[in-house]
Amino acid sequence: MKRKQGIAFLLAVLLLVLSACGGGANEPKSNSSSETGGSDSGSSASGSSAPEKVELRISWWGNAERAKLYDQILDMYESENPHVTTVREWTSFNDYWPKLATQVAGNNIPDIFSLHVLLYGGDYGSRNVLEPLQPYVDQGLINLDGWDPAVIDAGKLNGVLYALPKGVTSSALIFNTTMIKNLGLDLPEIGTLSEFKSYLQQLRDKMPADQYPIVDASFDDHYVESFVRSKGKSFLSSDGSGLGFAKEDLMEFWSIWEEFRQLGLTVPVGMTVENTGQPAENSLFVKQRVAIDMKPSNHGKIYSRNLPDVEINMLRTPSADNAVFEAARTCRRRPGSSATNRSTRKKRPN
Repeated sequence: MKRKQGIAFLLAVLLLVLSACGGGANEPKSNSSSETGGSDSGSSASGSSAPEKVELRISWWGNAERAKLYDQILDMYESENPHVTTVREWTSFNDYWPKLATQVAGNNIPDIFSLHVLLYGGDYGSRNVLEPLQPYVDQGLINLDGWDPAVIDAGKLNGVLYALPKGVTSSALIFNTTMIKNLGLDLPEIGTLSEFKSYLQQLRDKMPADQYPIVDASFDDHYVESFVRSKGKSFLSSDGSGLGFAKEDLMEFWSIWEEFRQLGLTVPVGMTVENTGQPAENSLFVKQRVAIDMKPSNHGKIYSRNLPDVEINMLRTPSADNAVFEAARTCRRRPGSSATNRSTRKKRPN
């Protein structure tokens, strides 16, 4: 596959998944390039040894800030490899998956694309569209020296390495500490969900009617995973063939959040639906309609950039009341710091 040339740098700093050889090379390219991909005419007619021209389609989800950063990385790569042209496709997280599924069905999959391995790794791994990366490691084109083995293993399906993380995050509570202090409260000591509910009720009692203590995270797969992990279970079974928790666990989780809604501790359903899928800069947290968000920890930096005059802190998520693993209590931090305390939960590729 000609498009494999010179992609080690991209895999190291950008990737998630390299697609296997397929028909996508000859499909129309979005964002530009008049070249038709898959052409064998990259070398000059005079028979010079100049590298054959390569076009790589690369897709990811995220906001405009992430796209700007990726553009900078890809621009650097193209400047060092002038025979390579990158066609870039990005969209929001919610829009990304229908688009990717359509591309796969139409044999028009990008050459390198982001993949949520936990949720979709098994699905795409079974479609024969992923290129194994171990041969590139064995050839020295991908250097994994110093990588945490647990992070590397997260990109394996049935023992085969298909993906590398472009970052590592963990589930977190993100606090508008300025808002909370203005209400006369401090950050909580995060323990169980029952203890956290008491804290949310204190916030509710002090907040105006058009603000809410916390977003509705009842549909958040990241927090479902954190919740069941605190009970000694997992989101998926070890072989990825099914769920790693029981129906009763999900019923317990949803019942807790239904109680939060009934008590006014989280936003109404209509507001949640209206704001789901919005970019981080337009989130309820940035609009300061909620004091606490529940997101992967990398959102803390995004929120800080959009709320430069607001103190933001991050703490771990609460454990289930009947948790098998109870994380350490929250440690106090100096003003302006932003970090998560130690937790039993596994980090996840971002």
